[in-house]
Amino acid sequence: MKFRFLRFFFLLSLMAFGQQSPTVSDSLVLPRLDAKKDSLSLPLQRVEVSKTVTDSSRVVQDTLTVATDSLGGIKAKDSLKVASSKKKKNIRKAKRRQILIDTTALINNYKVYFEDGREEIIDTSLTIEKEYKFNFLRRDYFELLPLSNVAEGFNRMGYDYLNQPLGPRLGARINQYGFFESEDIPYFEVATPLTELFFRTTFEQGELVDALVTVNPSSKFNFMVSYKGLRSLGRYQSSRANGGQFRSSIQFNDAQERYRMRAHFVAQTRENQVNGGLSDFGVYLFENAPNYPEIDDQGNPVLDENGEVVEVFYDGYLDRSRLPNNFRADSKLSGRRFYIGQTYAVKATPSDTLRQPLQLSNRFTYETRFYEFDQSSVRSTNFFGAVDDNAEKVFDRMDVATLTNETHAIAQLGALGTVKAGVVFNRWDFAHGRSASTTATSYLGQKVNQLALDARWEKKYGRWQLTGKGYHSLLEKLKTHHYEIATASTFYDNWGMSMGMQYRSQPQNFNFYQYESEYIDLNWDHANDWKNTNRFSLQAELSHKRWFRLSAEWHHIDNYSYFRNITRLAQWGESLTITPFQSEDRLEYLKLRWYNHLPVGKFSLTNTVQYQKVNQIEADRPTGALGEPLLLNVPEWIVRSTFAFSSDIFKKALFLQTGVHFQFFTGYYADAIHSVLGEYVTQNNQLIGEYPRIDFFVNAKISQTRLYFKVEHLNNSLTGYRYYSAPFFPYRDLSIRFGLVWNFFQ
Repeated sequence: MKFRFLRFFFLLSLMAFGQQSPTVSDSLVLPRLDAKKDSLSLPLQRVEVSKTVTDSSRVVQDTLTVATDSLGGIKAKDSLKVASSKKKKNIRKAKRRQILIDTTALINNYKVYFEDGREEIIDTSLTIEKEYKFNFLRRDYFELLPLSNVAEGFNRMGYDYLNQPLGPRLGARINQYGFFESEDIPYFEVATPLTELFFRTTFEQGELVDALVTVNPSSKFNFMVSYKGLRSLGRYQSSRANGGQFRSSIQFNDAQERYRMRAHFVAQTRENQVNGGLSDFGVYLFENAPNYPEIDDQGNPVLDENGEVVEVFYDGYLDRSRLPNNFRADSKLSGRRFYIGQTYAVKATPSDTLRQPLQLSNRFTYETRFYEFDQSSVRSTNFFGAVDDNAEKVFDRMDVATLTNETHAIAQLGALGTVKAGVVFNRWDFAHGRSASTTATSYLGQKVNQLALDARWEKKYGRWQLTGKGYHSLLEKLKTHHYEIATASTFYDNWGMSMGMQYRSQPQNFNFYQYESEYIDLNWDHANDWKNTNRFSLQAELSHKRWFRLSAEWHHIDNYSYFRNITRLAQWGESLTITPFQSEDRLEYLKLRWYNHLPVGKFSLTNTVQYQKVNQIEADRPTGALGEPLLLNVPEWIVRSTFAFSSDIFKKALFLQTGVHFQFFTGYYADAIHSVLGEYVTQNNQLIGEYPRIDFFVNAKISQTRLYFKVEHLNNSLTGYRYYSAPFFPYRDLSIRFGLVWNFFQ
């Protein structure tokens, strides 16, 4: 609108100078937003306007030039040319004036909202943080250790206890990574139609693609449609992953800004082949490749004249598809969710203020989610225990239907702050073996209703932002209690500080309470035996916008629940036997994290260092009773450093970013993977870690397109083949991957 006004103003000026019906050629190049830093707070830019005027039958030129902004990418030209005669005279000197253009307002026309209160704007910048998030989950993997294939799962190197969902979940935690929850669905407000395409290569015969389109047909209504598709064969036997995730959302505001409605629908499915990890012999072939000891007829290694083992070079097992696994089966996780949230301002407010003294809100969610495990060949292996003699195959299925209805009143009480209070109704319907094809009338499971009071409070006091939250279940079955207070402040412009405390009493996931399987050892019913896990947490953070961010968390945990490894040590690697267990010991978990980004000219060094310590306080036991294993296993140190070079090239047509990542974590008893349950198993038999990982990357940005190229784990052959993500599950070998993120602003 600003440029249209300028053009209209110039035409009026020409008319004032007495011009006669000139032949006009008018072109306008709109500003191009091209941010190269991860900051979208753009300053106002000064504009120079140059004007040259002749007499009524001669040359008229009017040029508007917008100087390149601090991000180096905004230019606009408005040229108005009039046909000229051969003679030129009475040319006046150029007049210059300055105009302010608010580039921040242009960017703010593309907004993203989430139901948990977050607000973002579309960011097409290319930064190191964007490099960290260019992956399957599209978030930082710092505390996660991916398995060999995309979407096969992750192991944990740290725990985020402060942001866990309220209430019980289905289980199958390994398979849940990458599933979209309600707080992950975006709602948009865009000035023009927006399209985003995400693409990345996977491992053998497949790709990862995520496409999103959002449109505002009017200023008050927006809809979004997106689809994420995946296929990756993987490099190991029986490790294929494929799936699809459809999401759609709408947002509507009425003309008076009193009523707002947001709704979304999600349908998502992921299918994985599972193999239980490498067999004992497969581990031997993996770790010793490509030099194997020569064996004589009696099975003993052959020695040379110096008494050293003679080695034979054979690189056939560097082809990972030849390594034997423990078994072959298929798993499937699928779910659908419908959500609608509405907010209504009871009393209209003046149009020049956003303050709504009293609002009513309601959120309704209905979701179904199921997990299936299907193993056709049950007599070829007993890695997870014995199978029922009458079973021809193993087919385990569990599902849960969750209904949630929340109603709140939101009041702004002036000096007392803002209060949100209401009630939450939850209903869970959990069962084993239930599907559309079954005809049984009863299943192992439970149906539970729960009613809770929910309240939140916010108050700005000087520089401090104070918040409080409370969630209290009224019924006994599957009750959850959550209480939290926090404060945050900024001072001296660049400094920030926050602190808080939290208490949570929460039930377990449903597969801890009950499970049913053709595997004899995987049947239990603890629906009435388990206590809530109780946790008390303290957290604090100190940061400087330019130099660093330091955060600290301390957690005290009672009634910790886990899947316990009860495999005999002599059978480790040949079988994995587990049982659900609730500990009597108390845990204290400390986590400290340091992050800083140091730019020096075109070079930068980004460091993230995390220290963790677990203190296990043993409960009183009878004399001679065995203690419990180490329950919460994490590496003591996790380190990641990125050295990068960034620069504009080709006359600023392309922004280049290249460098290396270095990652390392100390050895720890990483959780084992149970492929039948899709769960983590606490074990104290095998250490993993103590191996460095080096990645080389080259990224580029052209207009709104970001291109990514990476050589992952390029040092794998230098450290020896003893790198694992979990016991029996190797980490990824050297691989070359590339992809892009492309935004279209139509």
